Amino acid sequence: MKQIKWSLIVAAFTLTLFSFSSLDISAEDSGDSNQEVTEKKELTKDQMAEMKVLHDDLVKQRKLIIDKYVEFGVISEDKAKKMKEHIDFFTEKLKENGYMMEHKKHGHGHKHFE
Repeated sequence: MKQIKWSLIVAAFTLTLFSFSSLDISAEDSGDSNQEVTEKKELTKDQMAEMKVLHDDLVKQRKLIIDKYVEFGVISEDKAKKMKEHIDFFTEKLKENGYMMEHKKHGHGHKHFE
């Protein structure tokens, strides 16, 4: 008799979990996943100046790391040059966008939760 009670309790608990998880999935899938409703924000001049300093420090540090990899023989000079060009390109894009990073969906079907 105890086995039957425990089996029924486990079955009820399992069904409850599955019903809640299916509700969450249907709520997520009910909207159009390709459209994202967000308002575009802009930074103030002081905020942009602060972000510029942080990004400049980051770029400097990343380039130093790349130089160390070249020094240690991990990557070639040519690869290092391409990596630094990529960093410079990204930095220019950040400046053009007022130091706001773009958050575009890549279309891989991944869902990101906030």
